Amino acid sequence: MIIRSPTGLYKSALPVNPSDGGNVTFTISNSDPPRAGLLFPKLPDGIELRTRTVLPVDPAVQRAALGELVYTVSEAGRAIVGNNARQLQIGQILEFTNTIPQSLDPMLVGSTTEIQHNSDTLDYVGLGISDKQVEGVNSAAAAAYDALMGQLNTSKRQRADAEQTINTLQKQINDAQRAINALQIVINTTSAVDQGIKDTLALLQRNLASYNKAMTVAIAAADAAATQAATVLNAMRSLATVVQ
Repeated sequence: MIIRSPTGLYKSALPVNPSDGGNVTFTISNSDPPRAGLLFPKLPDGIELRTRTVLPVDPAVQRAALGELVYTVSEAGRAIVGNNARQLQIGQILEFTNTIPQSLDPMLVGSTTEIQHNSDTLDYVGLGISDKQVEGVNSAAAAAYDALMGQLNTSKRQRADAEQTINTLQKQINDAQRAINALQIVINTTSAVDQGIKDTLALLQRNLASYNKAMTVAIAAADAAATQAATVLNAMRSLATVVQ
């Protein structure tokens, strides 16, 4: 017997309720079965509503099943959502002054870090270390490595968040400075200036000072995260040889 179509497709041709009358003719391989008018197959409700059970996996057991560890990859991004605000207007004239702008220390650790573990192995036998001691070293090193990877991802995220905060603050500083310059022109060219304009100017100047102070804090946080990330990455590379 040759079956050309899945037998489940004939289900719609069978009676469902006892009140459904008529005879049933089973057609096998002679004609196409009746199909639904959908353009795509519909999943049964039982499969669609079934929840997936996620079982906890012991990393040590998983590692034993996967074989030798070759690479570990660490990746992290910012948690703060950006707004793509343009810091400078198109065609804006920039003034060059003797003021030294605040700058960031370079981030020497990328958002994605890849470390190789099988590039070199230690001669435990030559070092006089037993197999049991080797297992203890590997277990402790793996736990420390996982903790350091968490710290590295945290530092990457803190750096990315600080950079986004700096970008937003720079936009606010630029906007406040442009508004201050405009109001100062209004005050200098108008004989009778409303007190509200002067109050607005004073408010903008206070906000500008607040933005500059927040910028200093954000830059310090970004520099600290970059330093921490570099320190943790060096420690992870030192552990990579004994993490198998």
